[in-house]
Amino acid sequence: MAADVLSLQKFSVLRNSAPIFEDLDVELDNGEIAVFLGRQSAGKSLLAKSIIGQYSNIQGVIKVLGFSLNPISSAHLNELRQKIAYVSPEFPLIKNKTVRVNLSLSLLASNRIREDETDLMIQQQLIALDIEHLSSRICSELSGSEDFLVRMARGLVGKPRLILIDDLNIHKMVDEFPLLDTELINLNQKDKLNLFVFCSETRGFSSSFFQNVINLVPR
Repeated sequence: MAADVLSLQKFSVLRNSAPIFEDLDVELDNGEIAVFLGRQSAGKSLLAKSIIGQYSNIQGVIKVLGFSLNPISSAHLNELRQKIAYVSPEFPLIKNKTVRVNLSLSLLASNRIREDETDLMIQQQLIALDIEHLSSRICSELSGSEDFLVRMARGLVGKPRLILIDDLNIHKMVDEFPLLDTELINLNQKDKLNLFVFCSETRGFSSSFFQNVINLVPR
């Protein structure tokens, strides 16, 4: 039986027609944390994009949250993406809007939140990451670390079933902001949030992040 959250069978991503890393056979169930570890250009970002259905040059079988991506219809892909948050520099904040507006737009786009609930949910998430003081800040004025934390808040505020963190600086952010590590672990344990981190090193993470370390071995 396939795992509830992620099932990969003889899976790899392709660059042109060549696999980038050795085939993966992975089964991850609800409430698990996984670290996908690989050097630069090992295919981490392409794997993350495959999980959200944004990269389709793949081989093998992939199922995410019960949806098969071999292939997947547009309607099912939209339904899947509403359950996933993807935190990556490739999905930047709207720079000329405030932090609160960025989180509000994310919530409204999810189609699962009533408009009268957004203010409370935003406030709770900003407090959880200790960035409530940034609520009215225009995003173009944020520092690099503040920008990262706001992107994290934007991903978490809609209470996704799965969050993918694909950022070269994630270990530095966890080192600098211990509350981030604590919040992610709390959400994993309390709400069964599934957390996948794509990184090149594990420095800075607490031991809870090492439930599943999956090495991407170059071909």
